[in-house]
Amino acid sequence: MHKLANWLPFHAKHAESAPSPGVGFPPAADGGIAWQAIPPSVWSEGMTQTARHSRFSRLEQQVQHLRASLSAERARSAKLLAALELQRREALTDPLTGLCNRRAMDQRFGELWSEPEEAPLAILVLDIDFFKRINDTYGHADGDWVIRWVAATLCRCIRAGDSAFRYGGEEFLVLLPDTTLEGAIRVAESIRGRIEDLHLAFPRHWQVPLTVSLGVAARRRQDDPLSLFERADRALYQAKRHGRNRVVHENCLV
Repeated sequence: MHKLANWLPFHAKHAESAPSPGVGFPPAADGGIAWQAIPPSVWSEGMTQTARHSRFSRLEQQVQHLRASLSAERARSAKLLAALELQRREALTDPLTGLCNRRAMDQRFGELWSEPEEAPLAILVLDIDFFKRINDTYGHADGDWVIRWVAATLCRCIRAGDSAFRYGGEEFLVLLPDTTLEGAIRVAESIRGRIEDLHLAFPRHWQVPLTVSLGVAARRRQDDPLSLFERADRALYQAKRHGRNRVVHENCLV
């Protein structure tokens, strides 16, 4: 039987009984059952179709299994990619304000510096006036609330292609691609005026006048990110030295 199973793989068609006028299988000379193996070359059409159908069914099951495995693998890959993207975003995001952080700022500077040098680029550096006084008077929780509010105001004043960053405690930077120095000054004044015109009402009903100072600079030939930032930062400190709540650009540096 073992040899017969190897010879014919489909049990329903493996063999037919030897011709016998009686009912059942004819006895062999040794008392066993006489079998007659039928090679595949002489199978009937029905036997051939059954064999082909059986092979097709097994192949179809294998294909279905492979498809299910591939679908599961794709789902796992998509989940992994989503988790990696979330980690990347968290690594580049300031948790308090939702703005981009210092690492993201450095990355964005690199991207912009890879563009043609002729493309205009300006930056704003912004600092909340007397922020230490706010923290000391009302506490750090209210100080954090002020930082979040300023961050939201920045986002409302800039275009979709611009980028706002929190790079220090109460310090912010805005990158303005395709913007000249004059255009950047107008954006800075818009930010300063919007913040000055509104008064924050803290939960304990303290009225806090809130202002910001800004420094503005535009990219020059032979600039690198550091030299551009340093000019804007110098303009910011000049604005703070001359009374705060004002915009100073690089052409006013003394």
